[in-house]
Amino acid sequence: MDVGREEALGALEQAEAMDAHTRGRGRWYAGYATVYAAASCGLLLALGLMPSPVTVAWATPLFLVVIAGLTAFALSRPVQPRGYKALHGGMIAAWSGIYTLTVVVGATAFPGEMLWWGPGALASAVPPLVVAYVALRRGRSTR
Repeated sequence: MDVGREEALGALEQAEAMDAHTRGRGRWYAGYATVYAAASCGLLLALGLMPSPVTVAWATPLFLVVIAGLTAFALSRPVQPRGYKALHGGMIAAWSGIYTLTVVVGATAFPGEMLWWGPGALASAVPPLVVAYVALRRGRSTR
C-alpha cells in the first residue's frame, strides 16, 4: 500500500511541476496584448489626426501587417494562457466597440481634434492592457 501512495505523491509532484512550467510559458500573451495596444493607439492617432485617404492607405495596411505578425506569433506558441479564448474574445469585443465608437464619432464630428482622438486612442489600448495584466497575473499565480 505504501508503494501506491508514493507513486501518487510522485505523480502529483510531477503534475504540479508541469503546471508551473506551462503556466509560465503562457505569459507571452501579455507581450502580444501590449503590442496590440500600441498598434491600436498608433492607428487611431494616425487616422484621426491626419484624416485623409492617404493616411488610411498606409496606416490601415500597416496595422494589418502588425496583426498578421501577432497572429503568426500566437499560432507558433506551444502553450495558451488559461482561459485564453474568453480572454482574447473579450478583449477583441471591447476593443472593437471602443475603436468603432472612436472612428465613427471622430470622423463625423471631430476630424483632426486631439481632444477626441487622443483619449479615444488611449481608451482603445485599455482592453489589451487589461488582458496583458491578467495574463501576467495568471502566469504567476498558483491557481
